[in-house]
Amino acid sequence: QKYLPNFDELGKRYDVFVHLPNHGAEATVQYNFIPGKNDEGVSTHPCRVNQKLHSGGKDVWVEMGSFTFWKGGRIEAGNLHDSGTGDANVNFDAIAFVQTAFSVPGLCWQFGY
Repeated sequence: QKYLPNFDELGKRYDVFVHLPNHGAEATVQYNFIPGKNDEGVSTHPCRVNQKLHSGGKDVWVEMGSFTFWKGGRIEAGNLHDSGTGDANVNFDAIAFVQTAFSVPGLCWQFGY
């Protein structure tokens, strides 16, 4: 299956990768992993990523970890959070979802999610 779950499908696990470009990625960005409608009590998991630290001025894919998504599952990113000063560039690019059966820890992985 190449798509996130829809309708009444069971949750599916995905390795999630975020692309950081080689320019304009300087700020700390909060990514919110929103699992979608589920009966397992899984709620939104926020994760802050320092784009400058992880991109190092190069095009890179950052492995966020493995997450389960249900209908309506998605990732939202924003540039507002407590520690932000408003003087660093933010750059959003692509997010890749690779369906998997195994849990892979990554930068934003939370056990049991």
